[in-house]
Amino acid sequence: MLSILYWISATLPSNIFVLLVVDDLCRHTLTADEERLSSRPYLYTAAAVLMTMADLFHNVWVTMAATLLILAVLMVWLYELRRPVIRLTAAWVFFFLISASDLAGEGLWRLGMRMVEGVSGMDPGRNMLIVQSIGGQGFLMIVFILMRWYIRAAVNLYHEGKGAWFWVCLIVPGASLPSAAVFWRLALTMELSPALELMMVLCCTALLYSCQASFTMFENIAAQMEVTREYQAIRLRQEMEKKHYELVQRQNEQYASTEHDMKHHLRYLSEMAQAGNLSGVQSYIAGLQLSAQRRREDGYLRSFTEDKILNVILSEKARLASDEEIYFTADLTAGLDFLGPLDCCALMGNLLDNALEGAETTPPGRERFVRVQIRPFNQGFTLVRVENSFSGFLREKGGRLLSTKDEGQRGYGMQSIAQIAEKTGGSMEYESRDGVFTVNVLLNRILSEEE
Repeated sequence: MLSILYWISATLPSNIFVLLVVDDLCRHTLTADEERLSSRPYLYTAAAVLMTMADLFHNVWVTMAATLLILAVLMVWLYELRRPVIRLTAAWVFFFLISASDLAGEGLWRLGMRMVEGVSGMDPGRNMLIVQSIGGQGFLMIVFILMRWYIRAAVNLYHEGKGAWFWVCLIVPGASLPSAAVFWRLALTMELSPALELMMVLCCTALLYSCQASFTMFENIAAQMEVTREYQAIRLRQEMEKKHYELVQRQNEQYASTEHDMKHHLRYLSEMAQAGNLSGVQSYIAGLQLSAQRRREDGYLRSFTEDKILNVILSEKARLASDEEIYFTADLTAGLDFLGPLDCCALMGNLLDNALEGAETTPPGRERFVRVQIRPFNQGFTLVRVENSFSGFLREKGGRLLSTKDEGQRGYGMQSIAQIAEKTGGSMEYESRDGVFTVNVLLNRILSEEE
């Protein structure tokens, strides 16, 4: 009875560690079945008990078969096996390696027997089970390092450009391997009491848990850094949208000023016409035309639409496009006056900023363009379509576009566009074909006006 309790105490923590790393692998690389995921704690508890019972047979083949079968059942039950095939195959490879830990432990024990064979006072068969157990745990450390390496390569766990985090995380497993080797050597060459044997096994198990804890801790730090980075990017995007809104306000003031001045111009022209001063009228009109021409060349008061806010944004982006030699066209049969000023600025500002940035990547020899179309769609909807030339290469991760400006950053402009569309009861879609990137934003005009 004491022997059974001894081996349960020695092997149960190791089996729990195996289940933890397997769960870690599957969560990062496979798609979970959400309906069955709630049963995971109970399944893992039962799995740990069954794996520990298999260890009590002291037969490496029984242990290996039982472990492999249990891990396979867990994966089949908790995760969808339709895709991706490469990750499923890799999972099976790691399951096999983990299941072979006791077999590796026996191989290390046989290696140790050869090392001490013939040495005076040493019994090669002494401490067989403890040497096997510690050797198997050392093998698990190596498999764990390989597994983390695979997860990093398979799912880009760490932010691109931050690969140094992975090497920092490897410090603990790298230091644990020599420690496990020391324990293995001591178990091979020393007379140990049962209490010392158990303590050495549990110390090696603690090293295993420290490896897992180090990656968990550093991944949490990396996730927190990612959240901070997202917050900073969102703040920057909000500041840009605020600048768009301030520009609209300034341009509206200029419109109001122009309208006010126009009243004086018309009164003065009327007075000259009544006095019969036709040459003065012609001269005055020529001056107004020259002034209007200068304003158009300066990039504002270009007439795209009667929607003043939309007109200001289009005028500003048209000027920027002209500066970069990008052909800018706008076909408008509807306006966005049903949107609030902030939403209109955020929507069109982000759409056109992204389009201009994409057009700048167009390869030499191809036309650089941005095309804007706003038109009614069905009853109660408005469709905003923006097309631009680009390099033809999109950076995506997890089904979401990444920024082309900052490596690894998400495209927060696209997120903002989607949120505005969804707020109105509409939607946002994008597609890429033959070097042309198209964004379609469907806006619910009726719902927006009601709000």
